[in-house]
Amino acid sequence: MSSCSFCGRNLGPDPTICPGCGVVAGRRKTEPQGRGLDSSRRPLVPFVSGHARALWVKAFLAITILLDVLLIWPAYAETGPDYVEGGHSLDFLWLYAFLSLIATAFFFLMWMHRSHRNLRAIGAVNLKYSPKSAVFWWFVPIMNLFKPKQVVDEIWKWSVGTDTALVNLWWFLWVIGFFSEPIVGSSIWGSLIVIIIDIPAAILAIRLVHKIETAQTSKSKEFLSSDNLQVSQASSIVVAPPSGV
Repeated sequence: MSSCSFCGRNLGPDPTICPGCGVVAGRRKTEPQGRGLDSSRRPLVPFVSGHARALWVKAFLAITILLDVLLIWPAYAETGPDYVEGGHSLDFLWLYAFLSLIATAFFFLMWMHRSHRNLRAIGAVNLKYSPKSAVFWWFVPIMNLFKPKQVVDEIWKWSVGTDTALVNLWWFLWVIGFFSEPIVGSSIWGSLIVIIIDIPAAILAIRLVHKIETAQTSKSKEFLSSDNLQVSQASSIVVAPPSGV
């Protein structure tokens, strides 16, 4: 049984298509350098826009930021922290913030699944992860501290480029916030510390989602325009008749 020249996996019953990396046999391999695509290789997976999911993610992240700001302010207001800790006037804000967090997580996972699925549609090969694993690793204890970051790195590198500074900073803040909550406890001041960390993390997440979605849409159009150009060039070729006819 022959193997793929790119990833080394067995090709299976159909030797023309690799079941692992999705590369058509004999086509060139592209690299995640963010410099364009190998338009000579048609994607095997159709591109499905993640724009709607990205909008939902950014909307709920913005709502989360707004609620966080509203929860921070009373601690510095004239009423003082005793008003916040002793009363129930802000309970509804905490509830809304929790519901917003759940909605954000739901749509973010849906967006990650779609974004990773679109990687092959924009020419990615030799992918280490799958769309399902982009969601799965978030629910595995310990592993969810670094595996989801690696998945996002893979999406970012094939979509945007190799400079992952934004991804690194976003993940650093997320991990700090994740560990801060059990350390500082459930007091109002402890919650405020977590909120102060979560706000810049959410802002960076909005930027990350926007850049990936925009880059993937742009690269999908590169494939489409390249295919249309090739069809146009092929249809414009005129074959001259043999001499003497």
